[in-house]
Amino acid sequence: MEFEIVDLDEQDIRDAKGRRVTQETVDDLIAAVAKAKAGRPSLSAPGKRSPSVTLRFPSVVNARLDEFAASHGLSKSQVVRDAVAAYLNDAA
Repeated sequence: MEFEIVDLDEQDIRDAKGRRVTQETVDDLIAAVAKAKAGRPSLSAPGKRSPSVTLRFPSVVNARLDEFAASHGLSKSQVVRDAVAAYLNDAA
């Protein structure tokens, strides 16, 4: 990727929506990127890291999980979380 230094006061630079890019626009974008948090939101509590578990399945089970998740509009992770929670609730 190539970059070019421009003088935003002298050059008319436009964004994808046709709005003029000013130094204030650039400063706002930099602040927003610096403020943004990387990663997914916590499942435990805001600001807390959610524990993760790695699972291995036989290919047949994994294929069934793929099909189930897709047909219900869920991620595989959500299906597994729901299934484990239901199992633990029933086992209590």
